Amino acid sequence: MVNKYMNNNKIKSLMEKIENNFFSQKSYFYSLLPYILISGIIFSLGIIIGYCLIEIFPSESEKLISLFKQTYEPILKMPKFSQILFIFLKNGITSFSIIITGIFFGIIPIVSLISNGEVLGILFGFNLSKYNLFYLLLGILPHGIIEIPCFLITSAIGLKIGRNFIKKIFGKEGNLKEELNSGLIFFLKIIILFLFLAAVLEVLVSPELLRIY
Repeated sequence: MVNKYMNNNKIKSLMEKIENNFFSQKSYFYSLLPYILISGIIFSLGIIIGYCLIEIFPSESEKLISLFKQTYEPILKMPKFSQILFIFLKNGITSFSIIITGIFFGIIPIVSLISNGEVLGILFGFNLSKYNLFYLLLGILPHGIIEIPCFLITSAIGLKIGRNFIKKIFGKEGNLKEELNSGLIFFLKIIILFLFLAAVLEVLVSPELLRIY
């Protein structure tokens, strides 16, 4: 009971820190909204493509599912804290890479949006034939409702940096260094905290909800 109370306090403290940091970065977040919308559209297209690939290339989709299981099964055998740390670091490094590589005309963020959308579409479509929709949502939403928006925002930052780089090439107004700094500050102040919270929920909450169901 004490441990549960301490964990609740830690999560509450983390949420307060996120809220305070967000208000300090509110204007930058608003500048990202058009790019978040674009990221959402590209990501959704990736999901649709992935879902369709199951019907077009069923054997290849099964191979991807098998590879996915082989990659993540050893992680599930780790202690809970190690799982949280692994997921957090993996998502953190990926997000950081998307922001930095946004400088290359925003191509890498676009490719990442499509490829991750495809994987999610394949996983969702494949498991939908085995489990009902509510069960799948129960396993995804607790952490996905934080993790997916973080991914979209990170991609949006990469796209914004890429657009700024293109403007710079054509001699138009723009400060690439300032844009890159703003994106990294937002990542360190906001995204990284949300990613940690998502990792905690993915390891401690989502499996428990599936077990109870």
